[in-house]
Amino acid sequence: MADGRLLIELLEDLTKSQNDDGQKHDALLEHCLGASESDLDEFLEDISSSLITYLPTLQIFISHLYKKFLKASPSLNLQARWKTSLDKFVSLLITIVITNNLHNSDIPDFGELFHNCIELLWWAGNKDNNNRLKLIFQSVFSAILNADGVLGVLVSGIHGRCLKRILFDFNMIVQIEQEKLLKAVDIVAALVEKCSEHENDSSRLSVYKACTALLKSLRSHQNLEEILLVNRKNSLPPMLDDMVKLDEESRTHHWNRKRATSNLHNNLVLLSTEDEQHLAKLGMSRLQKLSDLPHFLRDLERKKINSIQVLMEFLPCASCHKQALVYFSPNKYFLEEEPVPSDFLYRLPFEFNDGDRLGPWDILLSENTIKDLQKLEPTPEVVRAVMKKLGHISSGKWDNYELRCTVRTSTIPVYEVALPDNDLKILWQVDYGFSIRKNSLTQLIKIWAVTDIKERIDKILETLSIVHQVHTSKHLCVVKQTDR
Repeated sequence: MADGRLLIELLEDLTKSQNDDGQKHDALLEHCLGASESDLDEFLEDISSSLITYLPTLQIFISHLYKKFLKASPSLNLQARWKTSLDKFVSLLITIVITNNLHNSDIPDFGELFHNCIELLWWAGNKDNNNRLKLIFQSVFSAILNADGVLGVLVSGIHGRCLKRILFDFNMIVQIEQEKLLKAVDIVAALVEKCSEHENDSSRLSVYKACTALLKSLRSHQNLEEILLVNRKNSLPPMLDDMVKLDEESRTHHWNRKRATSNLHNNLVLLSTEDEQHLAKLGMSRLQKLSDLPHFLRDLERKKINSIQVLMEFLPCASCHKQALVYFSPNKYFLEEEPVPSDFLYRLPFEFNDGDRLGPWDILLSENTIKDLQKLEPTPEVVRAVMKKLGHISSGKWDNYELRCTVRTSTIPVYEVALPDNDLKILWQVDYGFSIRKNSLTQLIKIWAVTDIKERIDKILETLSIVHQVHTSKHLCVVKQTDR
């Protein structure tokens, strides 16, 4: 017999083993399978409380078992010798270590450990009388669903196929509560729908989307029926004396309401055109009346649950997994911005061309100005106002348009132009540079910013005061002469 402390020491000793042909792994296995349940509990509780420390070694050990029993086709004698004890050991490992450490499911070795344990348990378990297996699978699946973000992390990872195995290969989909399965479908669908890798696969999501939309629409009808039922129960017939006292108008109102309620209950359910299209997509007959609704909703829920098999075909997926990690632990992970194509970096919400109505002065935009204009793209009226003002600046008639509000005068003047109806300001100066239109060096207008952030304008002006000090006297002469 081996106590829990000895088992921990044997596990730790695995890190020192080199080229022992798995002898230390087999020694630990024999001690684990021969240990009492209390000693195994102590061993696994120690691992569970310090999983991050023990996970690499534990994974190596379980991986050895996985290869030994599932990959190497062990002899019948070996199978008979170990199967029962291995079933008990792996069951406890899943219950004590895996289930209690789902908050560590983002650690890479965790997914592989979970996968190997599930496969070992299915191999070792008694499938002729598998009630215990069902309970374990139901328990671990429920725990995964109840731990926010864990299902997404596990199912999208490279070892996530074990969850598909649980549901379909082991047929646990018929054992798990329907409400939990519906939640699982929504989690997987959300990952796939938001993933850029699956933008062109929307047709494969059509069954899920149709079921989801119809369930939402038809449940509103169900809610209406329940409200009417409550109203009918609360609308008791008046007493005989009261009926005598009712005038004609009151009686008419009472029976009209009763007739309307009855008609609404028995009439055909009104479906939108979109609902009808969803029904056609699913190959389902049209719902006839509200009394058929509960059964119809159950059928829809089953179809939605079955769609998870198609959704899981998208996985594993590195992009979905990254998205799942960010949701699971936003402080630990973050979504890097998608790389922006180089041609987009300098794309403007308008073009400078022969029809741009600019004046004789060329306009040169700084990189920061380009970014400023890109941010304005959702507001075309503001873009038009900026474009109009740039046209005024390029005309050279700066005094006519009151464009020379100087904000810095040393060396080379820098001007600020306020846009009407908003707080945006254009920061500009006369400069000397290369003109694309003239294909030569010439005087031009340099736009430093289009912004409403005063601190940014101050910082640009501070930077320019330094830059302008290193201009050559020839450059200053050109600029000053032009600016007169």
